[in-house]
Amino acid sequence: MTRALDPVFVRRQIELLRITYPQIADEEDQWLLALESETEFVELLREIERRRQEAEDMAAAQAARIAKIKARLERFKHREKAMRRLALTIMTAAQIKRQELPEATLSILPPRERVVVADDADVPAAYCHPPVVKPDLEKIKTALDAGERFNWASIQVGEPTLMIRD
Repeated sequence: MTRALDPVFVRRQIELLRITYPQIADEEDQWLLALESETEFVELLREIERRRQEAEDMAAAQAARIAKIKARLERFKHREKAMRRLALTIMTAAQIKRQELPEATLSILPPRERVVVADDADVPAAYCHPPVVKPDLEKIKTALDAGERFNWASIQVGEPTLMIRD
């Protein structure tokens, strides 16, 4: 900004104008006319508005760029999962549980059990975390493993998973 568009300089111009012509400070039309003709007030506001619009445009451009980057991130995540599934499929077909490579060690982990609750509302309070009614999956699994049976929960065995250690 040039000196004329320096906010401190313009503020001093306005203060000087108010001191020099105190009678016009209360008359809105005369005051605006004096501000426009005797100070760099309008030019400063125009510069501020130009910079505000520029910042708004830059923010919009960055938002668009962020959206593109997020989409790219999702594509890479999808590709990583697809490659993981492919490696698991190939190793399973070859009946190999562990393979050391220069890049990483691939190991097939056995399927894991997990508790599946059909509807949280059906779970008795004894199997929930207080004070929020949220099923205590560990407590339910312990009961199921002990032989109890519920119509609202069961144990499902998942798929084998591929563990990759770099």
